[in-house]
Amino acid sequence: MKGNDKKSAAYSQLNGKLCSIELKTSTSPRMTPIHQDARFFLIKEGTGKFMVQNTAYPLRPHTLISVLPWQISDMVQVDSPIRYVLVTYNYDAITQAVKIFSNLEGQTESFLTAMENHPVVYLEPEDRTVDFLTESLSRELESEISLPFHNVNLTSLLVQLAVHFIRLTRRQASESRKSKNDYTEILRYIYLHCNEKLTLDKLSSLFHCSPSVISTYLNQITGLSFSALLSEIRIGKTLNFIMYTDFTLKEMSEFLGYVDESHISKVFAARIGSKISDYKKVYQKVQNICRIEESRTVYTVINYIYRNYAEDLNAKDTAHKFGISVPRLNELLLYQVEQNFSEFLNQVRVNRASELLLIPHKTVLEIAYEVGYKSPKTFSRNFLKLKGMPPNTFKQKYSVAL
Repeated sequence: MKGNDKKSAAYSQLNGKLCSIELKTSTSPRMTPIHQDARFFLIKEGTGKFMVQNTAYPLRPHTLISVLPWQISDMVQVDSPIRYVLVTYNYDAITQAVKIFSNLEGQTESFLTAMENHPVVYLEPEDRTVDFLTESLSRELESEISLPFHNVNLTSLLVQLAVHFIRLTRRQASESRKSKNDYTEILRYIYLHCNEKLTLDKLSSLFHCSPSVISTYLNQITGLSFSALLSEIRIGKTLNFIMYTDFTLKEMSEFLGYVDESHISKVFAARIGSKISDYKKVYQKVQNICRIEESRTVYTVINYIYRNYAEDLNAKDTAHKFGISVPRLNELLLYQVEQNFSEFLNQVRVNRASELLLIPHKTVLEIAYEVGYKSPKTFSRNFLKLKGMPPNTFKQKYSVAL
């Protein structure tokens, strides 16, 4: 088919019909007229490129393209003759039929929005659903006898085709995000979760690729093995906590994923070449000489919450104390500890309660008030959420005589 030199005026091919179906072949690039009707292009054979709204998409067999009314589309490249099924349909009639049922389901996204966002999907060769629907449409339209419920059946088939298209776009968009996360989000996840017991096997299950793939990827972009990288990230965070907080080694080991204060000391000395206490003294001297102000508000906030968890803390007053908004407060905490204000406060309180529950003579009620909870029920609910068991069970299982 030869293309025209310019777009023709928008027009309707249907002339009052619900839909039409044709088998076409393109051997060279062509400019497609702008239509008032919606169209599906099902590529059966050939390769090339198809433009929808100024975005080019590769063509290959089993490609399904949706072009909506008044959208601009062109066959911009033909590498080998492209044979395709063209389904033209009355978009308004089909979406009106869909609304009857989608409103009952509470569906808020329209076909228009879904198809505009993802106009092209690539079918698996074994997926025969689209072939079945287009073949059924063709048989219905070519029937020489007047079949009962003709338009009802056509509407049903077109709705099924549109729904199948939208489901495919969502699935492929999800797979694309997952694939992207496998490689671009791993480092961020390790940074945010370095206080946990991270392993390659755990990352493998989270990011849906093998441990060896993750290990190779991390080595390629950082030059470090997984264990060395995790150690570097923890050391980096340790330096910040040393410089910007007055946490003890025990407290830092809790935040940063070390076994205990002895472990953090050994790792720090091996990597930095000095004791933590010596490093802190040197930094404090430099800070006094240069009059360096602690600019990292997030560490000051963390320190404040950790020191005052037993008080009647709330996000609004804490944010006001540091001259920031509540959203900014939560943003800072989410970045550093991947928890908002209330989540982090509860974690600190529950961790302290876990220590107090080991003391036999202290009751659960006393401990709830001591760590800052006004209600025993709130304490029990948060303890169960974070520790996986009620505080009474924890106390019976782990408390020792002192």
